[in-house]
Amino acid sequence: MKARSTHNSGFTLIELMVVVAIVAILAGIAFPSYVDHVRKARMTDAKGVLLEAAQWMERQYTLENVYPDDESFEDDSGLAQSPRDGGTVFYEITVDTDDDGQGYTLTAEAAGDQEKYSRCERLTLTHTGSRDSDDADDCW
Repeated sequence: MKARSTHNSGFTLIELMVVVAIVAILAGIAFPSYVDHVRKARMTDAKGVLLEAAQWMERQYTLENVYPDDESFEDDSGLAQSPRDGGTVFYEITVDTDDDGQGYTLTAEAAGDQEKYSRCERLTLTHTGSRDSDDADDCW
C-alpha cells in the first residue's frame, strides 16, 4: 500500500501575523514622515505665494505710489490663500499696510490641517524684504 502525502502548501497563521506586524511597524514609521513632508510642501507653497504677493504689492506701488490696503489686496490680487488655485486652504495670506501707505507686512497664517504642524505657523515678509517666522529660525 502506498502512503498518501499530506503536505499542504501555504502560509501558517503565525507566518501571516508576523508579516502583518512587520508591515504595521513600517507603516507606523513611514506615515508620520510622509505627513511631515506634505506639511513642509504646503509651507513652501505659502512662501511662494508670499513672494508673489510681494511682487503684486510692488507693482501696485509703481502704479499708485502707495501700497494697497488689505481690502484691495484681498479683492484684487487673488493671492489671499495658499494654495491659490482653490481647494483646501492651508495658509491665509493677509497684508498690513502702514498708515501712510509706504510700507507693508505680508503674513501667511496656518489654517486647517496645517495648524497641526508644530513649526512655521506664521510667516511674514515686509516691503524691505525682511523674512521672519514667530516660532522657528529656519522657516525661510
